[in-house]
Amino acid sequence: MKKYNKEIRKKLKELATLVWKRELDQYVEELAKRFDEWREKKIDCFEINEYIHKFHDGPSRELWKKHNYFKADMIVAIGLESGILKNPGF
Repeated sequence: MKKYNKEIRKKLKELATLVWKRELDQYVEELAKRFDEWREKKIDCFEINEYIHKFHDGPSRELWKKHNYFKADMIVAIGLESGILKNPGF
């Protein structure tokens, strides 16, 4: 990360965490739909297990890597470009 002052670094970390949360929320919402299908007996325990496995090895892992390899300023830029951060607060 560039040399930002302490206040800017803190805000960038907060915003980067918000990007991660919003991205993860989108995928968890999809997983929640699968749990609803399981509760409604539309899918069985093996199918929900497969969805969980795919979530863990797919979107969850990819987001973790992205948010642990990129610096906070890059994550915020990605969030702004993608529209995940529409009004970042600065």
